[in-house]
Amino acid sequence: MEENVEREGISLTDIWKIVKKYWVGLVAIIAGTTLIGLLAAFFVVPKSYEAHENLYVMYRDKNSNPDDYMGSGDVTTSIRYVDTIATYLKSSKEHYIATEEALKAQNIEIPYKKLIKGFSFTTGTTSLAISVKYTSRDKTVIPAVLNTFVTTAKAKVKEQFFNNELDVLKNDAEIDASDVNDVSTSKIVVVAASAVVGAVLGLAYEFIANSLDRTVKNKKYIEETFNIKVIGMIPDISKSVGNGSDASDVNEL
Repeated sequence: MEENVEREGISLTDIWKIVKKYWVGLVAIIAGTTLIGLLAAFFVVPKSYEAHENLYVMYRDKNSNPDDYMGSGDVTTSIRYVDTIATYLKSSKEHYIATEEALKAQNIEIPYKKLIKGFSFTTGTTSLAISVKYTSRDKTVIPAVLNTFVTTAKAKVKEQFFNNELDVLKNDAEIDASDVNDVSTSKIVVVAASAVVGAVLGLAYEFIANSLDRTVKNKKYIEETFNIKVIGMIPDISKSVGNGSDASDVNEL
């Protein structure tokens, strides 16, 4: 007679049985983490706003037409200055201190170290532009901070690199409140991430609980635990007994 070979490992059926057995814990954990995520989304995760301004590097010599910032041969020189000026704006402590002082005159108190953390820069050599972005939790101060920073930058760069002889930076129109964007983390993303974490923790709990369960689960468990050979299993037929019989009737048979 051919001997039945039990499959190794765990099957989808086994997993489903485990999930059904400990489903209360799974649901409780998912509900708990989702609730925590919901509360965090509304009361813990900070709001964040940002706006950006473009600074265009326009090099010209003293003999150029005052209105011609892109005279013949000037483009190559301008491209060379883009990264140099961007690096200066990122790292110049003197510039940030000047911005801080200018803001104080507008009754806005922001330490220069905090200003440094709020600014970021990207460069585009094709457009000869430095994109200056400022991010803050207080959206009301962003227009003033960014406009002041740009005004200070134009003066400092002109003084630092060109000894007041050349106009090298131009910017778009000053930004206002309509240019400020909300870039806060989406509440839906926070809640969804919490639910996913809850599902993972819930499944981990189920498998840990199942591994700690020392009750007899199947033939393989008996053979491995007691080191004996199982030669047969008596099925539970009490559940299949008709309405006119019960377990005691079956035993009498």
